[in-house]
Amino acid sequence: MDAAIDTGIRALIASPFMVSAMDKTLRPAAAEAEISSLADRLGFVVPVKPVLVLVLAAQWIGGAALLVPAIAASGAWLLVAFLVPVTFVAHPFWTFPAEERALKRDHFFGNVAILGGLLFVATRHS
Repeated sequence: MDAAIDTGIRALIASPFMVSAMDKTLRPAAAEAEISSLADRLGFVVPVKPVLVLVLAAQWIGGAALLVPAIAASGAWLLVAFLVPVTFVAHPFWTFPAEERALKRDHFFGNVAILGGLLFVATRHS
């Protein structure tokens, strides 16, 4: 595959993580509220600030690593490890009423598609 196309593909896969990290960095109170809300819905007590730091680290480091061919596989694996639990915690569409289920299902399977892209990068660049 042409190097420019490969770089473009990795940049597209990195973009949701980088945009999300930027948003959480610029609006930490909203990010903390989102983490608290997810934890409350699951009945968990979590240290919100440390969890936010871990989320930001995974998104910034993993997203940036995807852009560097020599470490793209490592970044992809980091984001896979982050995205799998996040997908099940944030988008459990099967637990929502029918009128909300379709949107949650779309988000869930959007993440599944991103996982496919990450696995493609991880296996091509290892």
